[in-house]
Amino acid sequence: MNIPEKISKKDFIEIAFTARIKDGKIFDSNIKEDIATFREAVVSNPGFFKRFRLLDSENNPYYFSAYKKKIDLLLKYGFITQAEYGAVFE
Repeated sequence: MNIPEKISKKDFIEIAFTARIKDGKIFDSNIKEDIATFREAVVSNPGFFKRFRLLDSENNPYYFSAYKKKIDLLLKYGFITQAEYGAVFE
C-alpha cells in the first residue's frame, strides 16, 4: 500500500472502517461514496441536510452520525470552504 505524505485538493481518499458506535448501531464506511458526490450535495444544495434532518439526531430515523463527520473532513482537507460548511448548518 502506497500512502502519500500529503493529501491534496481533489485527491480521492478511500478508508474502510467498521465499528459499533455509542447507541449500538454499526457504522460501516465500506460503502462506496465518492468525495465528489458528497461535496456536490454540500456545495449545490446545502439545505438538503437540514430539510431531511440528516444532522439532527433527536428521534430521527434518517439521522446518520457519519454525515457530520464527512462534512467535517471535507472542510478539513479543503474540499469545501468555511462558508460552504456554514451553509449546511445554518
